[in-house]
Amino acid sequence: MKPEKLKELYEKGESSHTLAKKFNTDHKKIQRLLKSIGIKLRSRSEAIKLAVSKGRLIVPPPREHKIPNSARKLTLEKAYILGTLCGDGWMHCTKRQSYQIGLNAIDKEFVGYFRDCLRETYGIHRKLKKLKKRQKNWNNQYRIRICSKNVFNDLLDYNSFQTRKWKVPKEIKKSPEIIIQNFIKGFFDSEGTVREKGYQINAVSINSKGIQEIKKLLLKVGIKSNILKRKRINKSDIYNLNITGRKSIELFKNNINFIIIRKRKKLEKLVKNYKLNVSSNDEVKKLIPKMINLRDKKWSYEKIANELGIATMTVWSNLKKVDL
Repeated sequence: MKPEKLKELYEKGESSHTLAKKFNTDHKKIQRLLKSIGIKLRSRSEAIKLAVSKGRLIVPPPREHKIPNSARKLTLEKAYILGTLCGDGWMHCTKRQSYQIGLNAIDKEFVGYFRDCLRETYGIHRKLKKLKKRQKNWNNQYRIRICSKNVFNDLLDYNSFQTRKWKVPKEIKKSPEIIIQNFIKGFFDSEGTVREKGYQINAVSINSKGIQEIKKLLLKVGIKSNILKRKRINKSDIYNLNITGRKSIELFKNNINFIIIRKRKKLEKLVKNYKLNVSSNDEVKKLIPKMINLRDKKWSYEKIANELGIATMTVWSNLKKVDL
């Protein structure tokens, strides 16, 4: 077993294993000999690629998950998946044609419920993965991710789910209220916030058409809302959807609500502490001089609302009447 011959064969594409068989020895001994004559050994990934190209290793095609026929039906679970994908959920196809669907969030129950909906709909079982925070001021996150071309394509039939292009699927718009409500729940678990001081529930998006469709969907289930546009320098404009008024907030709580525990608790507290007198016309009229004074100080509508304990839309609508 001459070193020169060993070098020649290895550089032509032979592996340490095939050389070991050829010379009736151990592959580790071959590796030591190669190193001793200054040959850099291939990495594991390089060795696998070479073995495939030489026909020494046959890699079977990935086994594609076959989704059940029941997955085509628009259920409560599937409606929640679609709503979440319009928010924090994501779909991604890698350069290597890996079709991924997933969700990353700090709330374990949110990610867990999204996983349960995927399992119930498509029959795929996956565990949550905990992602430890990378910086001190960050929170730990939880992630669920599944890889399936069939699931990916089934969801893509409803929507593109791109941040600036997503829209409410037409199938959701035509569905019974209970399906619509679960879609909204998925969206608000992703993008919704409960503002106790402003007496409102709001959601934020840079997708103008998408958020307008959410507003129409809310109205279908009896919930009134308004949208405020906020301009940003060198960034996309933001659209704030605000649900105000006791009736609409209670309808949201009773018929939609959140999966996320911290948001549920805030909503419970908001409804419990809601002050009817603050919303009365007489009380609002008394606050208008204060609104004008604070607006003259360049305060935002939201900041004024928090200071006075009323809804942002109440501030906005009353100041518009006096051209402020």
